[in-house]
Amino acid sequence: GHGSNVRALQTTAIYDKESQQFELHTPTLQSIKWWPGTLGKIGTHAIVYAQLIINDKEYGVHAFMVQIRDQNHRPLAGIELGDLGSKLGDAANDTGFMRLSHVRIPREHMLMRHQRVTRDGQYIMSEKKQQNSKLSYLTMMFTRGGLIKIASGKLAIACTIAARYSCVRRQGFVDNAA
Repeated sequence: GHGSNVRALQTTAIYDKESQQFELHTPTLQSIKWWPGTLGKIGTHAIVYAQLIINDKEYGVHAFMVQIRDQNHRPLAGIELGDLGSKLGDAANDTGFMRLSHVRIPREHMLMRHQRVTRDGQYIMSEKKQQNSKLSYLTMMFTRGGLIKIASGKLAIACTIAARYSCVRRQGFVDNAA
C-alpha cells in the first residue's frame, strides 16, 4: 500500500471536475507515507504519489505537489504529520510520516509534464508517455536504486574498517604470571 510497491500504492487522488480539485486520501494504515526526509519537522511542501481516479476510472500512479504546513509551520487541515526520529546512519535528516484525510488541492498541482487532466476531467497522455506508460515509476525506482548504491558504499567502508582492525588487534590474554 506504500512506496515499496509502487503499482499497489493505496493513496488516492480523486478528481472533482465541479471544483476542479483533486482530493488526496490515505485510506489505510499501510497507505500512510512513512520515512520521507524533512517531513517530520521542517518540510512545508511534498510531492505525493497517488492513484489518479477520474469518474471512477483509475489511471495509475501520478505525482502531486501538496502544501503540508502553513506560514506558522503548523500542518494544514486534513494533514497529520509526525516525526519518526533519526535513521541509523542519517541522524542529520528528520524523517516523518504523513496521513492525508480528504485533502483538496487545485487541479494545477498535479505534475503534468507527461500527462494532464483538463478542466472537464479528460485525461490526456503525452506521446512520450504513450510510448512508455511506466514513466511515472522512474523517479521512485531511481531513488531506490540510489539507496542501494549508497548502502553498498557504506557497507564497503565498514568491511574495510573491520578487516584493518582485525589485522592489528590481538585477541585473548597474555599470561604475565611467569
